[in-house]
Amino acid sequence: MRVQNSVSPQLRVRWQEAEREPLIWIPDIVAGAASLATAGQERFWKELGPELAIERFELN
Repeated sequence: MRVQNSVSPQLRVRWQEAEREPLIWIPDIVAGAASLATAGQERFWKELGPELAIERFELN
């Protein structure tokens, strides 16, 4: 990623196998389900449970 200039040289990045950090999967799963729900495919969002809500805001 540094070769592609996708990551700043000041940012420290450490790579690990996914099995060593399973909690990282949770935000990816929720973000993917929310993205699909926004596109009209609500199946996975509904499977996450009724407690979750999507809150939208703009970044300027």
